[in-house]
Amino acid sequence: FTNVFLLQGALALLLSFPFYFASQWNLFPNVGLFGPNGTLMVWIGWILFVFGVVGETIADKDLHKFLSVQANKGKVCNVGLWKYTRHPNYFFEWVIWLGIGVIPILSTPEAMASLFTPVFMFVLLRFVSGVPFAEKYSLQSKGDLFREYMRTTNAFFPWFPKQ
Repeated sequence: FTNVFLLQGALALLLSFPFYFASQWNLFPNVGLFGPNGTLMVWIGWILFVFGVVGETIADKDLHKFLSVQANKGKVCNVGLWKYTRHPNYFFEWVIWLGIGVIPILSTPEAMASLFTPVFMFVLLRFVSGVPFAEKYSLQSKGDLFREYMRTTNAFFPWFPKQ
């Protein structure tokens, strides 16, 4: 009970900070870029959100296309976005949460707490449940091919491959 239901409830509560703060302000009338409703942060948040959804979609399509080729069986996907990060799907998932966390920032002084959500998601995805489990499985199934991929490709944030 405590490990499943209470943990999920606590996580849901923590991850809902941005939605709570966003629900507390009146979008109309909006008072300037940095006013009480801060349209600048709303736009930045939505741009990040859409960028994350598009990026995650592209990463999933790249992986699906790679896996659908019979000759790639047993190989490591390092094409498309997978060339720049070992986990583009986790990175773009985090970008989605970053956008959600940014939207309500200027609504009230307390809304800065909504940044806890993307920070928390980064820690979960990078260090707890996302990357570590995926890499453990990939090392078991792909061995030295994945070790070489780890040596040349960033784990989370996209960047150019190392030589």
